[in-house]
Amino acid sequence: MSMPQFPPQPHRPDLHQTIIDLLDSIALEEIALSHVLNAEAEKIQQFIRHISSCTPTGTVIDFNVVVNETLETVIMKEWLLLRKLENVIRFANKQFPPPCPPVCPQPPVPVCPPIPACPPIPACPPIPSCPQAPVCPPQVVFKVSRPKRPHKRHRQFLEE
Repeated sequence: MSMPQFPPQPHRPDLHQTIIDLLDSIALEEIALSHVLNAEAEKIQQFIRHISSCTPTGTVIDFNVVVNETLETVIMKEWLLLRKLENVIRFANKQFPPPCPPVCPQPPVPVCPPIPACPPIPACPPIPSCPQAPVCPPQVVFKVSRPKRPHKRHRQFLEE
């Protein structure tokens, strides 16, 4: 099977105009949903004005169910519009990547004159030994080690 071929159309919009049309359609649907929500709000206000203590509970519950269903439908439509917007943005970014930022011309680096070398530092004189200083005997260092824990098998016998 081959893909269908569309005949050329003289007034077909270009890619940029198609993306703008898709964004316009999302905006128009959002406006329509705002009108639906406004109408629901007016309906609720009207219901509240005319409700009384004599209104049966079933009527209030039925009214609430209808309002909830309408709001759920609006929420689902909002979710679909969000997905549509995300897809349009993703497609637009693939087709029209954001422009590269302009490269600012860098000021020329000033050429500094060479720094003269520092004179060599004279060597320090040797430290004379002190004849009055007592000579200490070398200190003996004792290493203290922790006793090893008995093996698991041996601990059993020790505990018994």
